[in-house]
Amino acid sequence: MDLSGEDVDLSAIDSRMLGDSCIDGHQLSVPMGQNIYGLVVNTTLLEKEGLSVPQNRSEFEAVLAALKAKGYTPVQGPADKIYADLTAGMVFSSLCEGQPVYEALKAGDEEAAGAALSPAVELVDELVAKGYTDAAVNVEYPEDNYDQAILRFFEGDVPFWMCNTEKVSGMKKRESKSEAFQKAPFSYAFIYPPLGEDGAYCYQEPWFGFAASASGPHTDYAVEFLRFLATEKEINQMASVKGIPSVAVKSEVPEIYRNVINEDVAKTSIINQGEVTPDMVEAWYSAIAKYAAGGYASAQELLEEFLGVCAREMDCK
Repeated sequence: MDLSGEDVDLSAIDSRMLGDSCIDGHQLSVPMGQNIYGLVVNTTLLEKEGLSVPQNRSEFEAVLAALKAKGYTPVQGPADKIYADLTAGMVFSSLCEGQPVYEALKAGDEEAAGAALSPAVELVDELVAKGYTDAAVNVEYPEDNYDQAILRFFEGDVPFWMCNTEKVSGMKKRESKSEAFQKAPFSYAFIYPPLGEDGAYCYQEPWFGFAASASGPHTDYAVEFLRFLATEKEINQMASVKGIPSVAVKSEVPEIYRNVINEDVAKTSIINQGEVTPDMVEAWYSAIAKYAAGGYASAQELLEEFLGVCAREMDCK
C-alpha cells in the first residue's frame, strides 16, 4: 500500500531514512530503526594496555599491531560476516549516488569501480596476513553473531567485536547473564571501523519496517496502526525497546550509539536511499567471505563478480 496516498503523517521520521522504501514516489513502509555496521570496542581493555580508541586507519593499524604483540586476537566475529561487517561502510557508502563506485558503474566503467573498491579487499588481506584476526577463532562464533557472541565479548579479552546495531541492541540485556561480566564489569562502546586516513566511512541505513498489504481484508485498521506507529513518541519507543538507534527527527541517542549518531563525531555521513539493495548486500557478504576462505583465484575475480551483481541491480547492463 502506498502510505503517501493514505494520509499517514511521516513528518516525525528523518526523511533520509524513508528513501530506501520509497519506490517510484510510493512510500511503502515505516522503518523501525537504523542499521549501522561497526565495531564494539572494549575500552577498558584498551586503557589497561595503554591504548586509545583509534580514530583513523593509521591509528587503527597501530592499535591492532600493539594488541597482537600483547597476545590478543584483536578483531573477532563469525567467519561468514566479519570481513563484510568490517568493510560494509567502505563498500556500501561508495555505492550510493554521487560516490565513486556508483558513478563509475553508471558510466559503464567497471575497471574504475574495481579500482575504487580494491582498498576494501586489500584491508582484508592485511588483516589476515598480519594475524589481526584468526580464522580458527572466527569459525567458532555462532552464525547469527548474537547471543553467544555477546557473551563471548563479555568474557573481557576481546578487543574488537564486529557486528551491527541489531547485535548491539542485545548487549545491555545480557550483561546480567554473563558471570564473567558480573565479576569484572568493563566499559565498551560502538564505533564505526576507522578505516579512512581522515576518519571513518559513516554509512547508515533503515532497519526493516512495517508495511500494509493493499489487498488485505482490513486495510483501514492497518493504515490506522501505521498512523499511530509513525508518531514521534511511538517511533522512539519502538527503537528504545528494541535497543537500536531511532529514525525520528527528534530522539534521545543512547550512550552506546553516540559515536555513530552524533553529527559532531561523524566526519562524513551517507545514508542509503535505496541505491544499495538487499541483493547487493548479500552478494558482498558472500563474496568477501568466500575470498577470505580462498575461494577466488584473485581479488580481481571477486570484484568482477560482485560488481556484476551491482551493475545488474543498478540497471547498468
